Amino acid sequence: MNDEIWVDIPDYEDCYQVSNLGKVKSKDKIISVNGNILNYKRKRRGRLLKFYTNSSGYLCVTLSKENQSKNFLIHRLVMISFFGNSNLEVNHINGNKNDNSLKNLEWSTRKENQNHALLTGLRKLKFSKQKINEIISEYLSNDVSVRSLAKKHNISYSYLKNIVRGLKK
Repeated sequence: MNDEIWVDIPDYEDCYQVSNLGKVKSKDKIISVNGNILNYKRKRRGRLLKFYTNSSGYLCVTLSKENQSKNFLIHRLVMISFFGNSNLEVNHINGNKNDNSLKNLEWSTRKENQNHALLTGLRKLKFSKQKINEIISEYLSNDVSVRSLAKKHNISYSYLKNIVRGLKK
């Protein structure tokens, strides 16, 4: 059974909550209505917020506080709300950027996240491993500069330099 658990979003405790299923909602609140004849207060029920997809394919939501709006990645809101803030990245375990459920999220380093993206096919290598190995062999067997090798194989200098740096570690 999928029980949904709602928790307050840090810094927005009075206004918003996020669930372990990756949903975001506003909280019930009392609002003052100033009419021409009558001033009164009424209860405004909380509602699920609409989300949008950013240019990287991640789901986002806009939260407002004190007349200031700010956009947030939903997967970060889920992790921060349930586990506290971190400088680490959030990894989608199943590789699906639309699945922001807590069971699908984990903190990871940038390198771990990028390796996971390669393994799940979310990110593609620019060159096959075979091609990279050929270029590395050529670099190691000849007294060739990285710049001339990059030009020969039509690879950016910085990309090849990073590969060569990896050899020296």
